[in-house]
Amino acid sequence: MSPSDLEWFIRRMTNPAMPWTCAKTYAQSAPHEYVVHPRTPGLTREGFQRAAHVIHTFGEPGRFWRSTNTYLVVGPHRYWTMDADLDDTDLINRAVNDRVYGVQDAPRTFHGGWVEHDALGTTYDAAQTARRTPADDDFDQALIDAVRSEFGARPPRTLDIGCGTGRVLDLGLTTPGRYTGIDPSQAMLNALVRKHPGVRRLIPARFEDVPRTLLAPDYDLVLAVDTGLTPDQIERVEAIPSGLTIVV
Repeated sequence: MSPSDLEWFIRRMTNPAMPWTCAKTYAQSAPHEYVVHPRTPGLTREGFQRAAHVIHTFGEPGRFWRSTNTYLVVGPHRYWTMDADLDDTDLINRAVNDRVYGVQDAPRTFHGGWVEHDALGTTYDAAQTARRTPADDDFDQALIDAVRSEFGARPPRTLDIGCGTGRVLDLGLTTPGRYTGIDPSQAMLNALVRKHPGVRRLIPARFEDVPRTLLAPDYDLVLAVDTGLTPDQIERVEAIPSGLTIVV
């Protein structure tokens, strides 16, 4: 994905000729419209897939009562999809922005500028799985063993620097409610929230730009795994109060 894909989405989805259909589901309580494949002229299956990746790259998490989804706001509308696999998307919804549903306490993922890893966010996990080696499995197990040796079954209050799509949560090293992730990539953080909708605190920023006041709480565990930090940044990580710090 790139900003040119977002431009394509805006042109296509805001075109007055796009035949949006009013949805019968939630017609009174949460009115919205949809387009669906193959009944939408000019929007191919590949177009639906492209649109889904755009939404999950440039959108942000939001709440619909107790559920969490990723919404892309364009003008007076917000757009979203429902499929677990973005490449299975054959329906796109939109609604106007004048109503919200439930407490909007989803974590922010918007960084304010395009970063390199935004291009990879919606496909990153699949690409990593495809290239995994036994050495990757050994590394993950060593990380799990180190954390559990220190904290046992108790989930540590964790600060994850360069968190990406949430590898620490994927490995079960802590729980979403005791987790803080730092990363500048909106798309990567969106992927994290898709997998772990209960996460409560994300800081969408480069580590060097994070104010020290946001690093002040006492953490049990501070992690910076495969982030390519500079020596000065590593020194700053090691100065954060914690019970265990791992920088690899």
